[in-house]
Amino acid sequence: LRVEKAADAAASAHRTSLRDDGVTLVDGKPFFPIGIYSVKKGDANGNSYDTAFKTLAAAGFNLVHSYVGPRDQEILDAAARQGLKLFVKARQPDEWIMKTGRRHPSILAWYLGDDTCVSETANGLRENHDAIKAVDPYRLTCQADGVGMEFVSPSYADFVNGTDVFLPEIYPVTLERPDGTEGPRVIRDMKTIAADIKAHPGRRKSVWPIIQHFEGWGAGKRFPTFAELRAMSYLAVIHGANGI
Repeated sequence: LRVEKAADAAASAHRTSLRDDGVTLVDGKPFFPIGIYSVKKGDANGNSYDTAFKTLAAAGFNLVHSYVGPRDQEILDAAARQGLKLFVKARQPDEWIMKTGRRHPSILAWYLGDDTCVSETANGLRENHDAIKAVDPYRLTCQADGVGMEFVSPSYADFVNGTDVFLPEIYPVTLERPDGTEGPRVIRDMKTIAADIKAHPGRRKSVWPIIQHFEGWGAGKRFPTFAELRAMSYLAVIHGANGI
């Protein structure tokens, strides 16, 4: 019992929360998430999480997502050694979350939904949030979804109170050549999110947009340019992002 209490005390020392303006707090101090998706071992990092994370930290990242092994002790410990945080997939609490996940210092948030509106109901997402929070009140919950695309454009309004953090998928680069709409679409999407949050007051909200860095949907013509990445990131921050 003493060991359990000591482990829980250690977990509470890495508490994450939200300020009233949506700023993320880690141990009570402001933390601006600069994240990257789908990190994995490969030739570029010598099949080493430590090398991957060290390189990412040097580039300015402080938050990492992985599709391949976020519940692997190796990736958790490597992130902690390199001073990075993780957001880790979760649904209902399970044995791993109870014994390991909720006590590990590298975990910043539980990732409850990806393309949420096509895989979850609003009530189901909120139930998952409540279940996770019941066993780990010291971490945030988050979910990702599209905004501004025809098949999901109204989705966030229904999911506003589902998690602590929303990761809107900001993917405006779809054509082979820029047509001048890419920046305005970022602004439109951020304003849509702000309006949804305002119309559905509840828990404090934080918004960490996922800025496109892959070939666009449909035709899949090209990656965004460096200038477009920079512009999309700053436009998102200017219009309310609390992380990137």
